Amino acid sequence: MSDTPETDAAWACFKGYTEPLKDVQDLSRKLERERDEAREKIKRQAERIRELEGATNHAGGLHK
Repeated sequence: MSDTPETDAAWACFKGYTEPLKDVQDLSRKLERERDEAREKIKRQAERIRELEGATNHAGGLHK
């Protein structure tokens, strides 16, 4: 399975034209991968922030 399903689907209607547009197609795939990597990084960071907020709230409750 491709790591760029959205790009592949969008380019499906251009069968036969992919060679002249290869650079654009490659850029589309690169941008989709970068977007997905950024989304995953944001997701991990949000999870970590929630963990730290929970630890901070717990620690704050212990000192009262």
